[in-house]
Amino acid sequence: MNQEPHTTPPPEANDRYRWLVLLIVILGSFMAILDNSIVNVALPHLMVTFSSNIEEIEWVVTGYMLAFAILMPVTVWLRDALGLKNAFILALLFFIIGSALCGLSWNRETLIFFRIIQAIGGGALMPTGLTMVTEVFPPEERGMALGVWGAGATMAPAIGPTLGGYLVDFVNWRSIFYINIPIGVVVIALAMAILRRDRGHGGSVRFDFAGFFFLSLTLAGLLLGFTQGEREGWHSAYILTMFGIAYFSFFIFLIVERMVKDPIVDLSIFESRNFSLGCILGVVRSIGLYSSVFLMPLFLQNLMGYTAFDTGILMMPSALALTFSMPLAGNITDRIGPKAPMILGGLITAYSLFLYSRLSLHSSYGFLLYGFIARGVGLGFLMAPLTVATINAAKKRHMSLASGLLNVVMQVSGAFGVAIFSAMLSRRQAFHSAEYYTHLTPDNVPLAMLLSKIAHGLNGLGSSLAGSGEIARVYLFQYLGEWAAVNAFNDVFLAASLVVGICVFLALFFEDIYPQKGVFGYFKKAGRLEGPPPADE
Repeated sequence: MNQEPHTTPPPEANDRYRWLVLLIVILGSFMAILDNSIVNVALPHLMVTFSSNIEEIEWVVTGYMLAFAILMPVTVWLRDALGLKNAFILALLFFIIGSALCGLSWNRETLIFFRIIQAIGGGALMPTGLTMVTEVFPPEERGMALGVWGAGATMAPAIGPTLGGYLVDFVNWRSIFYINIPIGVVVIALAMAILRRDRGHGGSVRFDFAGFFFLSLTLAGLLLGFTQGEREGWHSAYILTMFGIAYFSFFIFLIVERMVKDPIVDLSIFESRNFSLGCILGVVRSIGLYSSVFLMPLFLQNLMGYTAFDTGILMMPSALALTFSMPLAGNITDRIGPKAPMILGGLITAYSLFLYSRLSLHSSYGFLLYGFIARGVGLGFLMAPLTVATINAAKKRHMSLASGLLNVVMQVSGAFGVAIFSAMLSRRQAFHSAEYYTHLTPDNVPLAMLLSKIAHGLNGLGSSLAGSGEIARVYLFQYLGEWAAVNAFNDVFLAASLVVGICVFLALFFEDIYPQKGVFGYFKKAGRLEGPPPADE
């Protein structure tokens, strides 16, 4: 069969192609992220449908998260074996087929199994897509490109809860999975028509089964330990076993990766200071992000009486601020490097969490809205330069690995953040409750007078004096319990603020080696501009 002669496309065609690739990747990422946020809303309905308790139905999320994290590093081998285009389309196919099967589930067990199939596609979709973006955009334009990608991707969690609530309430729970099918078909059609074919190594790179096995055990142990530690007890035999498996598996994994010819994770990638710092910052960023995503809906609904829909509407400006700030931060990163935007983003994010540490039962709508917008802007300025700096730090042959590892780090650290902060919330609430209840003594005259006034007021409404006294005590205990919970939330948000503040310190050690020009930019030397070193193959 005759091959077409190789021609170099004009610059305008390359520019157009880059943005078409970015559009396809955004659509694929949007679909995967949207599905996750929608499923969380549907969990109460799934509990009723399958007559399951929270521990059982939680595996619909946990099983997906485990498979999602474990499959991400495999994308490096997929890219080598199939090429980026084929790997991306295959990931889309798995995700669509998994979505269709989830919608057809007839019991809890089949739904969990089909979610794992869905996660096989989702786990490969994100790093493969990011790798395509980083390969078609030169280093000096990746900030803007990844900022636009982040803006598109963050729209999914903004509309996910509202859309999920509507579908579950007015259609049925199966529709939350079926909605992926038409979107996925469109993305596959665009990918097949537009993406250029790239050659992999045709399977010449051996798959590192031993490395994959021990890495999977490590991630499974960590995620199960973090997500179930609060329920099972942090010192229980089950949780200690999970962490023990993770520890020893990781140790063996490091040995295996040093010995095999084609490791699933080339450990030399961590020799780059920017990449290693980026992964550490990814941990801190995820802890700060997931703490607010997890805690704020609880505070608004359980303590302030907001409905789920009202909570989604109130939190939407945060996602919109994130959507608009990421491209801006990416553009600034291209011009002056990642260090300054990351420092600014870390400071604003830490400030927004500090604002949350001043929440009360009477916080105004304006105060809440201001905090949410500040959080969105801060995360936008933190996430875009962090992603750019970390992936740009990798060599060209490590692009898939870099994006996959960064996503894995954020997935595991997000689970860690939720687990730690939920445990801290419970303990601080118990602490503050104990502090309040120590003052509930007979010799506390102001308290006795307050109870007497409440009881007499209730008595005037028709209750007996004895019954009014009991009701007054119930109201008082409920009131004190609510304020103990408020103080606990304040403590946790303050701790999260301090953790994210570490980002500012760590960002100081980043090297700005690839911006166009600016404060931290290229330096003139010998009459020319020094740019990034040429990427190796």
